[in-house]
Formats: sequence, structure tokens, C-alpha cells
Amino acid sequence: MSISQRVVVYKLDLVPGDPTSYFYDGEPRKMTSRAVSVDVKTKTGELVSKEHTIWFSHYGPMVMMPGLAWTDKVAFSARDANADNIHGLSQWKDMGLATDMDALIEAHRKWNAMPWVNTIAASSDGRALYLDGSSVGNLSDEAIALCGNA
Repeated sequence: MSISQRVVVYKLDLVPGDPTSYFYDGEPRKMTSRAVSVDVKTKTGELVSKEHTIWFSHYGPMVMMPGLAWTDKVAFSARDANADNIHGLSQWKDMGLATDMDALIEAHRKWNAMPWVNTIAASSDGRALYLDGSSVGNLSDEAIALCGNA
């Protein structure tokens, strides 16, 4: 598995009195929500449908975990560099069909869609490849410098 960082967590300053709105470029922005239902097996083996609301900022889904609490002042949203990656299966198909190292490398060049894994390969002509070609965020130097100041 690649150790590249694909997910960036954004700290959102919430609009006072409205915990589902946040400021973006100084302007209030409303979060969106989606209700999802999941069948859950109870202790007696019965399946019951549980509904949950998932909230989103324009970056992606809202996250809550130790150290990232959703309070009346701040909340956190995650942006995944692979959220819109629809070509992973096409790349894996082309990699699987490759009959030599050049074709394998071309599959990476063509699709550039590895979501989270490294590629390691060796060819019959003695060439070897180690590639972390996974998709990662494109953060500015300013954004990277701010990461430690959240």
C-alpha cells in the first residue's frame, strides 16, 4: 500500500448559530446532506433498517473523530484526491493485459488512476519497476505550511 497522503482535512469555521453552515472566502456557505439507510443485524438476528444523515462541505464529507470534534464553532471536512477517480478499473485492466514492461508503463501514463497502491513489476528482459503512481492532492506550499498551524 502506498504511504502517499490522498486525503486532506479542512477545518471549517462555522457560522454562529448555524452548525451546518461555514465560512468560505469570507462568505457563508451551507452544507449539504444525504440520508442513507443501512440494514443492521440485531442480536436476535433480525435485520432492521437504520437511517443516518451524512453531511458534506464543498470539499467532501464531514468527519468526526478524536481531535476533530464538530462543535458550535468549528467542524472538519475531508477531501479525497480520488473522489472523482473513475479510471482505476480501466488502468488495472490495461495493466493486466500488458505483455511487456513498456505496455505496463504506458497503462500508468495513459490513465494515471492508481487510487492507493504501489506497483511493483519485473519483466522477462530483466527490467524492474517500483512506482507509487497513486493520485494525491495538489497543495500549494502555503497550504502545506499551514497544516501544522491548525
